[in-house]
Amino acid sequence: MFLHPHTQNVITVSLRESLGISADGSEKAFGTEAITNMIRRVPNRLRYDVREPTNNVNHVFVAVDPSGGGASAFSIASLIQEANGSLQILGVDAMHTKDVRQTHQLLVNHLATIRRMHVLGHCKLVLIFESNLAF
Repeated sequence: MFLHPHTQNVITVSLRESLGISADGSEKAFGTEAITNMIRRVPNRLRYDVREPTNNVNHVFVAVDPSGGGASAFSIASLIQEANGSLQILGVDAMHTKDVRQTHQLLVNHLATIRRMHVLGHCKLVLIFESNLAF
């Protein structure tokens, strides 16, 4: 069967966004060993130094991914890039709900937690929303 490229793209996006099915391939982005090593790694201690601002973290990246109505959860992940270039995951949150007010509250709480961290209170929050998110 031949499908017009636009039609195939619509089907692919629909499967991925509505059902959580990866229609682009079955390859993992990272191997199991790499994930295990990342989780076991002891993170560097964050610091805030008024006299050496180039050593400070200045941005927190917060990615938000909706559940798409499938089995996956509404998810939030936040990370920083240290002055030496290393990435550090700050936190992740996930929630299974169909109530958009609960997802909004989860995001507000996640951001408030970051703001309460002394070494990150001054940072700009860079919000990364998936395109079909209701924000």
